[in-house]
Amino acid sequence: MNGAHTNAVAQSERRSAYGPVASVALPGGWWPSDDGLEIYDQQTWLFGNDVEGVLVAEVVREQQVEAYVGHYAFGLQESDDADLPVPFPDDFDHSVFLGTHSGRIDITSGGHTHTATLGVEVWDGPPPKQNPSDWDEQAEADFESSSGKVAVWSMDTGRSGDIIILADSGGQWRVRVSCGGRAMAEALSRGEGTAHGVEHYLVQFWPAGS
Repeated sequence: MNGAHTNAVAQSERRSAYGPVASVALPGGWWPSDDGLEIYDQQTWLFGNDVEGVLVAEVVREQQVEAYVGHYAFGLQESDDADLPVPFPDDFDHSVFLGTHSGRIDITSGGHTHTATLGVEVWDGPPPKQNPSDWDEQAEADFESSSGKVAVWSMDTGRSGDIIILADSGGQWRVRVSCGGRAMAEALSRGEGTAHGVEHYLVQFWPAGS
């Protein structure tokens, strides 16, 4: 262990007396926090009164994709969708931010017609909690993928060319969707008819039950 790493560990162990074990997402490098958390090389370590250097979940894959929003709606759907009982956009519920059907996630946008950006993260376990005050909307749901691949769908243009890769095979997942920029997307959609990248999402997947 190098000197910087040793110093950070010592500092975090001293700080752990000020609060319980907690987690938070921060950039790479060592970052102190009031609740005893340190981050190193984009890996999260927790330090508490009874815990020393416990490595928690890590990001195993990241992607950036776009979603063309039409009629305030877009979706993420199992790529191998021939046998889905309710394919997108059937039974879309605009009254909720995050809706679900088998093999499908429905997302209600703040703007009528625009292009949203999605940062997608696949984790090997539950990711650190996002601060709800940093986002306009946030919700979690269960998701099942039979292929390990997810397609992006638009209410207006149908299936896009972007594919989100979760794994090499199917499985059960948990997903957290966080969204910002909704009010501006709504204003621009109303005034100019379109916007690009104003509304942004963080979509985090991790294995269910992990």
